[in-house]
Amino acid sequence: MTRAGVAPRLGVPDAVLWLSAAAGVGTLVVPAARPYTAPLLVAGVVVVAATAWPTLRPPVRRTVLAMMLAGAALCLVAGARWSDVSAAFATMCGVFSFVAVVRLLELPMLRRGYHTAIAEVTLVRLRRTRAVWSAATLTYLLSLALSFGGVALAYRSVRAMDSAADEAGSAGVVCRAFIAANLVTPLSPPLAVVLTLTGLTWTGFLPYALALGLVAAMLVPLGPVPRARALPAPRPERGRLAAGFAAMIGCVVVVLVVLEMVTPLSHPAATMTAVLLVVPLWERGTRLPARAVALARSEAGSWREQFLLFGAGGFVVAAAGRWTADGAVGRLLDAAGLPAWALLAGGALAITVLGLAGLYPLTTLIVVTTVLAPLGTGAWPALVAAAALVGTMAAFVLSPLSGLTLLVSALSGRSAVHIGLRWNLPFGLALLGAGGAAIGLFAAVT
Repeated sequence: MTRAGVAPRLGVPDAVLWLSAAAGVGTLVVPAARPYTAPLLVAGVVVVAATAWPTLRPPVRRTVLAMMLAGAALCLVAGARWSDVSAAFATMCGVFSFVAVVRLLELPMLRRGYHTAIAEVTLVRLRRTRAVWSAATLTYLLSLALSFGGVALAYRSVRAMDSAADEAGSAGVVCRAFIAANLVTPLSPPLAVVLTLTGLTWTGFLPYALALGLVAAMLVPLGPVPRARALPAPRPERGRLAAGFAAMIGCVVVVLVVLEMVTPLSHPAATMTAVLLVVPLWERGTRLPARAVALARSEAGSWREQFLLFGAGGFVVAAAGRWTADGAVGRLLDAAGLPAWALLAGGALAITVLGLAGLYPLTTLIVVTTVLAPLGTGAWPALVAAAALVGTMAAFVLSPLSGLTLLVSALSGRSAVHIGLRWNLPFGLALLGAGGAAIGLFAAVT
């Protein structure tokens, strides 16, 4: 949005961006097309960077430029070929395409107000009781709605809430419950990224996801818990709205599971197909294209930044993949005498630290996972995915700049720094420790 509140007009960078995203979808659905789509994706990143550079925020410019230069240098040192670089770009743009398609889930929420209903039901329930476990259970039942309602929640203002101290406590618990839900949500972007990079399916990773989700749910009460207050129960229609949206999400999950069982599609490709099948039917095809255009227009600046961050990360991924293929990481492990699970725990910690240092957690997730994924066989891909998820979720819940903490900050009226680094600090540290212990246990029994 511009300063005057008017959405920017779509231009050349946006047209190129969405054409590249379409090519990314094709790359995910038909991997054999990568030699043909990869050069188009590389050209798309260059064109978007050249035409949209003045509109980018300074931190994004610095990050993209640093990643481009570092990636190019690493590619030269590692001897990466053009095919390596273009394949990395294709993977990154495919991930961006997944995120873009899943955002279609926000369209029904914007029209029907599901996001407001879900937020108010959750916060009111937390404020009325001490039942944090019930709140975590509610979040599991509405995990997809809570996961993808985040950005949509920012589009509408929620009425002012009294008693800021209690609200900050509620916000911290809701923030942690979001994390627990994302660990078991098949449409969670971080989970989709690690499944894509490790070659796993959601159904195959489900036991690990449930175990990590259970660990996170057990840790949710850590930190301040809101005091009991007598507030009016939410209006019945809000419950019906939340139930209706949960039913729509349930349909997406069912279609996704069936697609993964009966087709060779990758997880992102199956997810895209499931969303594109269910959402238009649920919306009865009414005004869906118009709302999609409106969303693309209102989020033009964000899409450009995300696309370039993913594209610039392609250089780093190519270099990291080449470095891993040469066995450098394995030689370092042998020389240091470290067990494999220590490397996994270090990878999770690196994702968290870099996420807190200002690098986008998903970009760090992609780079670290690409380095770790080829280092073992057997159950190793699932362990890499578990470690990457734990590190990413800890970064999301602790970082004052993540969309999650900014969202809950807007709802509660408290500083995102206060929520991320004070209310959620015990939970984030415990999640890293307990997650590392769980991964070590996975490694011992598999």
